[in-house]
Amino acid sequence: MTVVFEVPGYARDELLLEATSQFVRVKSLETLAGRRRVALERFVQMSEAVETERVAATLQDGLLTVDLPKSAWVRGKARRVTIEAGPSVSSANEEQPDQHA
Repeated sequence: MTVVFEVPGYARDELLLEATSQFVRVKSLETLAGRRRVALERFVQMSEAVETERVAATLQDGLLTVDLPKSAWVRGKARRVTIEAGPSVSSANEEQPDQHA
């Protein structure tokens, strides 16, 4: 998945990007009169889980592009499962001997 944030006028070192498996957030802190405040904050909730270790971001021409790879289980990565033999249908339907005799 890819998310693009418009952040005109900001340099890379003025932005903080945070990503979890559930959301991505970008914010900028500015200092005014000796006090720091959040000047910009954008938040996007993910519709599918992402691998936070592989998130990559680039800033070009005021656009912050964030690439968020889907988690393996979300992509449908399959695991082969061995099918074991169960009791046969004919032996399951056979009458059990009467033990009350």
